[in-house]
Amino acid sequence: MHRAVTAMVGLLVLSGTATAQQVRICAQQDPIDAAAWHQLFANGPIGVPADTIFVFAGYSKGPPTALASNTVEGEKRTEAFITTAPASLTQAKPCATVAAMVGRSETWVWNGQPIRPDKLQYFQVFGLLTPDGVDTSFDASGASMQWAAQNQQLDARVISTLTAPRDVP
Repeated sequence: MHRAVTAMVGLLVLSGTATAQQVRICAQQDPIDAAAWHQLFANGPIGVPADTIFVFAGYSKGPPTALASNTVEGEKRTEAFITTAPASLTQAKPCATVAAMVGRSETWVWNGQPIRPDKLQYFQVFGLLTPDGVDTSFDASGASMQWAAQNQQLDARVISTLTAPRDVP
């Protein structure tokens, strides 16, 4: 009996680990323009919808020395992920953790390969996946989200390895 319970707990732990594909999305405060922080939330919380696409944007402190080659940097530029749950960002809670999947698209040249966590690597919002394709205008996302996206005030970091691919037209 004890072995059966231990085996079941082990399977639950393994299955929980396998599905924990998460990213951390944050509203970014402009260090030069403090008023922009208030403008960011002037229309209320930023509602980041499910199906928001983020693409690799670079390294916050330059590329790590182990990844400094142009080849690796070029490969990173084909990385994208798509959130699978919504998030709400406020001035008091400017970050949220949500589930995500790897983006794969021949049209947008996203390779669909696993994305591993890297605390220096960041992604920026690119568009919304809609039934009609990718919307980079954010017209249907609400005023706060549209302003944040168009002013590049949203960043994200991968916090657990993303492996499940999702096809984007």
